[in-house]
Amino acid sequence: MSFHAPTRRPRWVLAGALRILLLLLAATPCLSAPVQPGGPDWGWLFDDGAGSSAAAAFGGADGVLVGGAGFDADSPFAYGGNGSLLLDGSGDWAEMATLAGVLNGSTALSISMWVRSAATGQNRAFFGGANPDNADRFGGRYDESGWLNGNGGTKELIKFGLHIGGTNTQYESAGGYQTTSWQHVVFVWESGVGAALYVDGVLDAPSEVSAEIDATGSPISGALSDQTRFLIGNGAKAAWRGRLDEAAVWRSALNADEVSWLHQNSLAAMVAEPSTFLLVTLGLLGLAYVGRPRSVSAS
Repeated sequence: MSFHAPTRRPRWVLAGALRILLLLLAATPCLSAPVQPGGPDWGWLFDDGAGSSAAAAFGGADGVLVGGAGFDADSPFAYGGNGSLLLDGSGDWAEMATLAGVLNGSTALSISMWVRSAATGQNRAFFGGANPDNADRFGGRYDESGWLNGNGGTKELIKFGLHIGGTNTQYESAGGYQTTSWQHVVFVWESGVGAALYVDGVLDAPSEVSAEIDATGSPISGALSDQTRFLIGNGAKAAWRGRLDEAAVWRSALNADEVSWLHQNSLAAMVAEPSTFLLVTLGLLGLAYVGRPRSVSAS
């Protein structure tokens, strides 16, 4: 019986295959990895379960429940004691009175919130920064039909309004977003850069947007103005009917990777457990003690 030695591939064949592999890798779009953002300036988990207030998880600004607003166990995330804010749309909301006017002067803003509407085809607000009325002066909501620049053909969209240096600006998303399932909404604005909306972690292509905040044009530089209230579940047109959860606000602009992390993870993961804080503190104290200079006694 004869044996044949394994056939060796010529080096030029291996080099060619390696080159093809590198070209394929270079042509493949890079997938962004979720990155945990820094803690929000203010945030609420709505895990209170009962009572007339919503405890702040970040920023120390507790909210007061108005008009019969309550809590519910339904939530986009599952962990012990989790819940959401429950609203019936008849003039009930959570108000953070100590934050009235707090956004004025800011040159960047990010708002993240989980929303679950009781119906579609709605004109109801999940966030308001001014007295509730029919004007989209400062806040975010579901919009049954577009309005800006004759945009009436766009239906069931998400709309945001901001005042920048006293100028009213508006953002109208693509249509078809309204749902009765849990939905993650993140609105980002930065002076001189413009506005962006992410829905369930995906960047929106707006149907209409004011030129002053149009990220594809020449957005203006300036600071937010005319914010007079801080309402979760109320604003332009009408109060929210359904559930809201994990509301958070940053006075900075989140990027796509940070939005992706928020869509996949609960804000509760960013709240340090007391036991963890204690262990870290004790560990640091221990390291400081071990590393301190020791006196040497003369013999």
